[in-house]
Amino acid sequence: MRILLVLSAMLVFTGIALSEQSTLGVNLSLGIPVGDFASTTNDEAGMALTGVDIGLDYTNPWKENLYWGLLINLGSNAVDKSPIEKDLPGAKVTVDYWSHLLLMAKGGRSFKISDNLAAHGEILLGIMRAATPEIKAETSTLIYTQSSGSGSSVAYGFGGNIIYKNRLDLGLKYCYGNPEFKLESYTGNKYTIHQHTSLVFISVGYLFHL
Repeated sequence: MRILLVLSAMLVFTGIALSEQSTLGVNLSLGIPVGDFASTTNDEAGMALTGVDIGLDYTNPWKENLYWGLLINLGSNAVDKSPIEKDLPGAKVTVDYWSHLLLMAKGGRSFKISDNLAAHGEILLGIMRAATPEIKAETSTLIYTQSSGSGSSVAYGFGGNIIYKNRLDLGLKYCYGNPEFKLESYTGNKYTIHQHTSLVFISVGYLFHL
């Protein structure tokens, strides 16, 4: 139900008339995990490492210095497998990547710094779709596998950008979601987990004027 409400809100955003000054940004980001998502020690540890995202960021002026928009981010994060290797000495451990898709509406305010520089501050609300890594550990007597699973949740965040000559876009954003995943172990047991997924994005992009 919450996801449907977010989608409805995003459709309302897209129904607003477009401005001649709207922009479409293409960006490349470092996706830095924080909190439980980066942890290797607690029960909800994601063991995620810094990853890479690509994104599209649509911005449309609303009135005065306010704006609204939409963004899409697609990325992945490698996994620190050393805790698994520590628990299974001598095992050959193979771990895939965490992956995520963010689809979010945004609203914010722009601030003119100089003729060539502007700053944006914004809040984000949308959907996170994510997939867990598949894990395989082999010993001389045992092969353990954990299948990959996918899940979704409401996501939210905030961030800011520095815009140079209305073309070059340097950004810093924080996004959080808590997807639910249905997984299956090597014994066939099925279980459900939630993963606190917190990411800080440091991005560089280029703006196209529409």
